[in-house]
Parts: sequence; structure tokens; C-alpha cells
Amino acid sequence: MKLPAKQMGLVLATTSLLSACGGGSDDPLTAVTSVTEITTTLSSDNYKVAYFPADAFVTGKTSFRLRISDKNGSPLSGVAPSVSAMMDMTSHKHATPDQDCGVTNATGDTLCTVYFLMSSLSDKGEVQGTWAVTVTVNGEQVSFDPTVTSASGDTVRTTLKGVSSDKILSKNGETARPYYLFKDSLTSAATGYEFKLFLATQESMMSYPALKDGLLLNDATSYQLVVNSISVKVATDDSDTATWSTAVSEGKGIWAASGLTLPANQTVNLYVRLEVNGDAKTTNGEAASSSNQSAVFKLAL
Repeated sequence: MKLPAKQMGLVLATTSLLSACGGGSDDPLTAVTSVTEITTTLSSDNYKVAYFPADAFVTGKTSFRLRISDKNGSPLSGVAPSVSAMMDMTSHKHATPDQDCGVTNATGDTLCTVYFLMSSLSDKGEVQGTWAVTVTVNGEQVSFDPTVTSASGDTVRTTLKGVSSDKILSKNGETARPYYLFKDSLTSAATGYEFKLFLATQESMMSYPALKDGLLLNDATSYQLVVNSISVKVATDDSDTATWSTAVSEGKGIWAASGLTLPANQTVNLYVRLEVNGDAKTTNGEAASSSNQSAVFKLAL
């Protein structure tokens, strides 16, 4: 049974995170750790959740740090909290994909990741909706309401669509099933660049699961789809088959294309193609052709 969340307010003390993390240079927590942060502490009946804001909550990938402790403030290690995000747009609500959180370390810290589909504000600065991020620890929940802004610079998300019978029922009626491709990371190595993607799809306004083999979508409905195979390819030249690289699944919706040859200090386009059960997904939901099979990411190196 889930217990109601109770917000305990804002802790106005500035906290040194570098000393608190306890991880080495390979600790993923260091990616979102800065010297000082304002900490918001939320509390359920048996747990306290300290929320350390990310540098910014932006559309696309956002990672942030939590510290889990018992009701007396003692850190809890080995706990695996989950996160979910919901946007209230007055006329309707919708969720967004997420990666949940890792297991807490000795200081109770863990890293959580959400992939936001849209920003809280329009391009004109008008409120589009309110995001609520809910953290669940052993069935007890707390939540906070971050302002999500539009990411600038690199393309952070593109969308491909199902073709033919690959559809869902949306609030506006039957529509092609969306496949969301998020930039997860772009890193360089001696063997070339590695581009990682997070892939998700949609069952309804409330369900955006990570795309992975064996996934059952819209069970027992006319829109049911069993994902038996996934193919992801990445290229630097959409028209040159020699540049296509097959991405490898790392689990949980993450796909990595390695050994990419990219020019330094330039802005490049990376092209991504997706097939599910051998069926190509397209930019417009129409039959696959040379002009609609590739999602495009514009990236600055």
C-alpha cells in the first residue's frame, strides 16, 4: 500500500557534495555533483529523501542525485528507489520515459534519470504544464515539482513512427505508435566516437516504456505488439551505406554505436534508423523510403 507523501520543507543549509558522495572518479554520481547545492528534504512515514537538483532540468536526459535515509536521518545503503514523472497540462496529464535509479551507496546516495518529452514553459515563456517527479522507496512516496526548460544546442530527442498496423489509441483517436530516440551521451576515444541512445515507445499517455527485446505492448488489445527483435543503426552520411554502424544494446533501452569517425570541433549530423520486428520506423508514419527512414541528431563536437 502506498502512503501519502508529506513535504517537510526546504533545508537552507549549503551542503558539500564532493565530500559526501564517497565515490571514485568512475562513480556516475560525480557527473551531477558540484561543490555546493541547496538541499530539499522530503519525508514519508519511514524515509527521508534529500533531493539535490541537477544543473538544470531540461528536455531530454536529466540526471539528478537523491540521498535516502531512515526517519532518524541515518543513510540507507542498498536501497533501489524508483522515479516517475507526470505532467499536468490542465486539460490532460501525461507521463514521460525514465530510467529509475541505481542502488544507494554507503552514504545513501543514488543517481536517477528521467527523459523529459517537453518543457514546462513554451517558447514565449508561457506555462504549458507542471511536472511532478515522484520518488518511491519501498512503497512510500514523496514528490517535487521541477521546472523543466528547453535544452539548447544539440538535438536531444527525435521521433520515429510506426507504419501500417503499428498504432496506439491516443486522446485524439488512433495514431501511429511513436518511438522516442533520446541522446544519452556522445564521447570520444582512441577508436573513435561513441554515441549512446535511449529508446522508448508509447502505450498510452501514462505509459512510455523503454524499448527492449521481449517487451509486450498494449496487452490484450487490438494494438498489442510483442517486440521480438530490434535493430538500431547510426551513420554520418545518410546516403552512404559504408558509414552505417550497428548499435549494440546495453540493456534498459540504452543502445551504443562505437567507432564513429567524426571531425573535431565541428557540428555534425548523425542519422539513426530503427527497425522493430524487421519493420522500419519512419519520420512520418508512412511506408519506408530513402527520404523518411532516418532520424537526425545535430551534435556539436
